[in-house]
This record gives sequence, structure tokens and C-alpha cells, in this order.
Amino acid sequence: MKRRTFLILCMFMFLMTALWGCKDEKEPTQNTAATSTPEATQTPAGEQTPSPTEAPEKVEYNPKEDRLDKLTLSSDLDKYEYVPDADAGTYDVSYSQTVEAESGAQSGAATVESSASGFGGTGYVFLRDASTNDGASVTVSVPADGFYRLTFRIATPMGEKANAILLDGVSIGEVSCPNNDTFADYPLDGIYITRGEHELAVSAVWGWIFYDSVTVSGVEQPEAGEKELTTAVLVDPYATLRTKMLYQFICDIDGLYTLSGQYAQNATSSSEFSAIEETTGRTPAILGVDLIDYSPSRASHSMPDNVVQRAINFYQKQGGIVTVSWHWNAPAQYIKSDAEWWEGFRTEAVDMDLTAIMNGDDPEGYEALMKDIDSIAFYLKQIAEEDVPILWRPLHEASGGWFWWGNFGAETYCKLWQAMYDRLVNYHGIHNLIWVWNGQDAAWYPGDAYVDMIGEDIYPGNRVYSSQSIKYNEASAYTEKELPVVLSENGCLPDPDLMIRDNARWTWFCVWSGEFVVDGAELSEVYNEAKMWDKVYNHSTVITLDELPDLTTYGQ
Repeated sequence: MKRRTFLILCMFMFLMTALWGCKDEKEPTQNTAATSTPEATQTPAGEQTPSPTEAPEKVEYNPKEDRLDKLTLSSDLDKYEYVPDADAGTYDVSYSQTVEAESGAQSGAATVESSASGFGGTGYVFLRDASTNDGASVTVSVPADGFYRLTFRIATPMGEKANAILLDGVSIGEVSCPNNDTFADYPLDGIYITRGEHELAVSAVWGWIFYDSVTVSGVEQPEAGEKELTTAVLVDPYATLRTKMLYQFICDIDGLYTLSGQYAQNATSSSEFSAIEETTGRTPAILGVDLIDYSPSRASHSMPDNVVQRAINFYQKQGGIVTVSWHWNAPAQYIKSDAEWWEGFRTEAVDMDLTAIMNGDDPEGYEALMKDIDSIAFYLKQIAEEDVPILWRPLHEASGGWFWWGNFGAETYCKLWQAMYDRLVNYHGIHNLIWVWNGQDAAWYPGDAYVDMIGEDIYPGNRVYSSQSIKYNEASAYTEKELPVVLSENGCLPDPDLMIRDNARWTWFCVWSGEFVVDGAELSEVYNEAKMWDKVYNHSTVITLDELPDLTTYGQ
């Protein structure tokens, strides 16, 4: 009997060992607490609203002055400054050339008009719509390589508009104009143009503008200075030590290096990571994930995936950096009856008066939003409890208006951002968050007390590798406070050499998932060619996963 019992126990232990060994060590199954999903108006802990968390003691962090010298990164410092060719010409800061839009070529349904008043030359070009491929191009010339100011003279009697600027057929940014019945000047600084003639075009995105002229003028050339290391300060005074270390590292490399990043819900097991590694021999330093399926109105329909544990693993096991976004699916009661439950993050699918909610005129609505934030706090706390700092990017692309949180104007949006900060940091006591604001317009900036980093999302087209210096310069001027400026989402890879030349030093980029990287399991070259992936990931100024320092001890 004892022998039989012993044999049965042995067999049982063998089976348990075999079953346990089948689990993927990189992606362990999420624990019961992580997968317990709240209903639309509940927190994961149940009906009762959680009590406020008392503030912890402040963590002291005094990073060593030689911390950056200890990084095992390229010392190819000549890469940090762009050296013009010998025949680049002599730069003249007083140079100026104005070209009338009507003197160039028009495309699509664009026409030369003269009925409005206040234009120069013989008329202006009326750009109507992107659907008809409206555009207007002119030829400009500059005497030398260097940075120039482009000043577009435009009237927008049909409301606020934004349209694309192309230099020699390559998108370099947008010119944004408020509603204005009269012609006004809209300057764009920091545009690097090489000596000679170039085609400069305005292409309809929103369209519906009167385009009068463009002036190319010289400016004082920026000088590259030495990097000054200072102690970085987060907006959360109670930030954890590791959160301070990560932010310090990011601030230290700002202007010198760019961190590589990739969105992939399946993390290192994703087709995106596999395709990048196979093409470049490198792994992204930043993993981007989205908590969209953890929104209560979506979680009530389908079980959220294992993304929280994958984010933890990427930091703890791979030594990487994690950025977390949240396409906030609105509370169920605000999703229109004719909309699908899963599209509640889109403006057209939501029926809500956010202004009334944030002004205190709809306390039930405010409670519903806070309960949603409480639900997300439940999962953010799981990451915090593992001492994993994250680049937290909620309420993104607000000024575009395509997400419901950006459909009620800048003032209402700022109140929501501030309320979310207060709820997560002061109420829930979550102190591992580095706040990445991604509103994409100065008027939507919620204030220096709520922002650690400025992000821009840019999708310029197919195989457009320009530095996007126009948007970089614009974003850098949103506040006088010096903050890292990052490509928080991008469709095309920015060419590191052009970022150096144009002085557009995005601190990190993070390519969106799916078609921007892969077609099925294979690399897709629709948006980014294999040769550009290889160039970027093996560039001396781009940091990949293998080049990261130990972020749990950085600066000590």
C-alpha cells in the first residue's frame, strides 16, 4: 500500500512539473487579480469607491555627475553635428525671396482666384479638398545650405485649417491656420534647405484655404552646444526611485541620442518585434502597449489580454522601457445605440457633454468618468507594485477632435487631464508614472505642473523619412520649461542623419503596430523599407535594447 501511494505521488509530481514547464517564461499567465474585469461602472475591487491613499515619504535621488560617461554607447561625436558639403555656398542671413502661389502649378481642383481682397500679385490659389488632390507648387531657390524660415500668406474664411508642406515631394510638416477672413502670415522656422532650386508645395489635407504666397528668408543659424547634465525633476514629488532614474536617463540623453520604440500588444513575442530583429539584428528599447481593452465598457464584452504582465516582463526580464497609452472607451451609457461597443473611443460613437461634466453640472457623469479611471488605476497599480516605471500617455491627440476627450475644446480637455492626474497620483497614490502629454497644440497644454514630456504623433505618408523638424520646433515651444520632446507615435521612421542635420532631436520614437511594420508575420515595406529599418536601428545615435544601461541603478 505504501509503495502504491508513493508511486501515485511520484506520478502526480511528474505531471505537475511537466505542465508547469509548458508555460512560456517570457509571458506568464496573468494572475487572477489581473484578469478580474470590472463591469462598466464598477472598479475591479467592487462597487465601493476606493479610499484616498496617503502620500508616501519623498524619495531622495542624487545622481552622480559622471553617470552619462558610464554608458556603453557610441562615442562617434562627429555624428552629432552636420557638416555641409564643400560647395554648400555662403549663407546670407539677410536673404529673402517671395514667390506668388498663382505663378506656380496647380493640381486637382485647385484654381487661381482674385475675388477676395488683400492678396499680393495677380491673385491667389484656392485649395479646396484632399479628395481631389488639390495642391499648389512653386519653385524656390536658396544660395547656400542652411536653416530657413518659410512664411506662408494664407486666408482661411471657412474656419481653422491645416495643410501639408512638401519640399521636393517629401512631406516636411504642416501649416496650421486659425479662422481668418483676411490674409495673414504663418511662419515655419528651422527648415533645412540645400543650395539651389527646389519645388515647394502646399497640399490639401483639410483644404479650403486661399494661398497667396510664400517667402523664404534667412535666419540666424543655431549653434551646437555641449550637453549640460542637470538633475531631472518629475511633476510628481513622490515619484519612486526607479521612476526618477528612468526620467533622469531620458533627460540625460535628450539632444544626444534617440531611443528606439515599437508598439506591440504581444511584446517580444509579437510579429513586429520578430520582423525588426530579423531585419536589423536589434530589439527596440521601448515597448509600447495600450490599455484600450481594460476600459470597463470593452472589458465587459471581452477578456483583456495579458498586456499588463508583458509590460512588467519587458522591464524586469529584458531590461527595457515601457510606454503605456489608453484609448479610453467611454463609459457604456455614453456610447450611442447605433455604434459598436468597441468603438467608444471615437468622437462619432459617443454622446456625452464633457464640458458639463468637468464644470460640475453633471456630477453623475463625473462619477462615471472617475470610476473608469479607478478601473485603470487597478491595473496601473499592478505595474507599480512590481516597481516598474512607465511612460504614461493618456488622452492623446486631443486637438485633432477624433477622440471624444478632444471634442469639447482645450479648456475642458485640460480640466480632464488635471482631474486624471489628481485621481491617479494624489488619490490612488500611483507614483511610477512619467506623464507624457500628447495634445498636439499649445492651447491644449494643461500646465507645467502636470507634464513631464511632450509627445507628437506623426503619420506623414509612405516612406517619408524626414525629420519632421517643423513639428519638433513647434512642440519645443509649447512651454518655456525644457522638456524632452518625443515621437510618441509615428508611421514612418525618422532618418537619424536628418534629425542631426535639422536639429530635430526627438528623444524617442515609437512606431505604431500592424501594417506600419508587418504584413502578417513578414516585414512590410509599405511605410518603411528594410534598408531604413537597418539604418535607424544600427545608427550610432539610436539606442536599442542591448545598449540600455541598468535602469534599476542608473546614476548611482
